[in-house]
Amino acid sequence: MGAWGYKPTENDEALEWIANEVEMPLFEAITTKIQDFLLNSEDDVKKSEVQAAIALLLGFVAPLRMENGQVDLSYLAAKNKIWEQAISAIEKLKADKQWLQQWNSADKKKEALDDLLAKLNQHKTKRDFCFTN
Repeated sequence: MGAWGYKPTENDEALEWIANEVEMPLFEAITTKIQDFLLNSEDDVKKSEVQAAIALLLGFVAPLRMENGQVDLSYLAAKNKIWEQAISAIEKLKADKQWLQQWNSADKKKEALDDLLAKLNQHKTKRDFCFTN
């Protein structure tokens, strides 16, 4: 057993379980939602869902540190080029003027999208740097 401590996640088996049974299904759900939206960006429900998926992705690339381990999707996101897809999804939303006008304040919605876009670009740049050096 590859153990280096006594806490629940201080061993290889526990970390493999987190990677395979927690991180991977979560990443696949996020990825599927982003790719789904890029294929059909007309559906208003998908517009809401893709924003939630992207916000969730950003929340799990911090990484989220827990007392007994962490969940970190940043490597999977970079390896699978999900940053580019997420950026494309937000850019599609920003370009949809008709949809934006449906919000009480189109400007506030654009600010929220700009915030997501800035965070995506920040993470993409950080991970691109790590993979090229």
